[in-house]
Amino acid sequence: MSGEALGYAWWIRGLTCPQKTVLARLADFADEGYSCYPSVRRLADDCGLTKPSVRAAIDILMSERWLLIESKEVQH
Repeated sequence: MSGEALGYAWWIRGLTCPQKTVLARLADFADEGYSCYPSVRRLADDCGLTKPSVRAAIDILMSERWLLIESKEVQH
């Protein structure tokens, strides 16, 4: 876990609860280089959200440049 990434996730203002929750959970998974690889299913289960809600949160986080996905394998 990257404590720095988690602190940063909580610092960001203007996110919805699902967006903030997904970002914080991603930060929980992040290594020292801020990389992480949880599945959408894992994020949904951990955050108490549906997979479509997680995908929507990730899309917004990416569009607002809070999150970068370098390669994406879609799991349905």
